[in-house]
Parts: sequence; structure tokens; C-alpha cells
Amino acid sequence: MELSQIRKALLIVDLQQDFISPNGPFKHTHAKVDHIISNLRDVLPQFREENGTVIWIKSDYSNSELEAKYLIRPEGKQFEDVPLNNTYLSGTHTTFPMCIPGKDGDKFIDDVYSILNNEQDQIICKRYYSAFTDTILVNILKDIHEVHICGLSTNCCVQATATDAFFHGYKVFIWIDCLGYRNKKRHNEALDYMERWYATLTTSRKSVWKSEIAN
Repeated sequence: MELSQIRKALLIVDLQQDFISPNGPFKHTHAKVDHIISNLRDVLPQFREENGTVIWIKSDYSNSELEAKYLIRPEGKQFEDVPLNNTYLSGTHTTFPMCIPGKDGDKFIDDVYSILNNEQDQIICKRYYSAFTDTILVNILKDIHEVHICGLSTNCCVQATATDAFFHGYKVFIWIDCLGYRNKKRHNEALDYMERWYATLTTSRKSVWKSEIAN
């Protein structure tokens, strides 16, 4: 399959005010995202032009009583001995409610609306760390071959989603220049872990550059 024919999707995870605002629940450890917005602004138009599907993921952590849900290991040699999401990553945020629908913390930050294309992009809401758990994401990704992932946070929702994407059979790419985190050490550990088991680490620019050289 030629690169220009590859169907791909970009999952942009959790650019919501509760995770990012210095006045939100995480205050001094809130995620920094200026670099994410800047890089996405540069590449999203071309990503869409190359028949890429852009999906914005939002969290709803208003129910702290949800129990972990585990993905069943699919058949196939490529999935043997590869770790599934653990109990933590198979679960959800339970320490206190956040990203409550109708509240300011649930909303995307203002900069997102300047790069979100209402006619082309899609928005889905998740209640678990993984964007695949109890959502319609698999249906949206029908006929998609590559899943590119960025957003917040590297060692939690990004890793949980990347893991499930791998086990759903997608080729997974992590945009390392479009990630946010609250702890640098955990961020780096998650990158090493995802690269070992599930994903290719790349950048936003390289993900569209490879299509340029195929044309």
C-alpha cells in the first residue's frame, strides 16, 4: 500500500480546562500545552487534506464509582506476551469528580476552538482512561490503518489509549512533540514503555512529511 493511500486518524486527547488551567484541580502541576496547540496548528490542515480523520477526545470523570474494564487479548502471534493495560490504566479517575459536563472544566481550552474544524473533525467523550473503553471509537475508525495519538497525559490516557489501539490491530504512532504531562519522569517512562511494546514514536511534522515524499 502506498503511503498516500494509508487511512489514518489522529486522536487528540483531553485538552480540557480541568487538566490545563492553573486554576483547575491540579493548580501548580497542570499540564502545559502551548507547544501542542502550536504544532497542531501547523500540521492539522495537511493531515486533513491527506484524508486523515481528526478526533478530539474529551473526558467525563463525574462518576467516581466506575469499575475497571479489561480488554480481552485478541488472537494472533503479534499479541502474544505483550502486556495489556494494567488495573490502573483499565480504570478511570476516581479521587474526585472532574470534567463535569456543563461545567467550565469540561470545556476545551479556548485555543482548541481556533484549530478545531467543525465540518470535518469529530468529538467523542470517554469515561475511562482509554478512549476505546465504552465509546464508539472503533466504529469511527472503521477502515483506518494508522492511529496517531497526542494530548494528555502521556503516562495515563495517552498510554492507555495507545495500548488498546495496538490490541485493536492498528499501527500506532505517538506524536512526542504534542504531548502534555504533569510529571517528566513518568512521561519519559511511558514513552519508553510504549515504544517497546505498542507504538512508534514520531513527531507531528514527520507524520505529514512522510506523505509528502510519497506523492
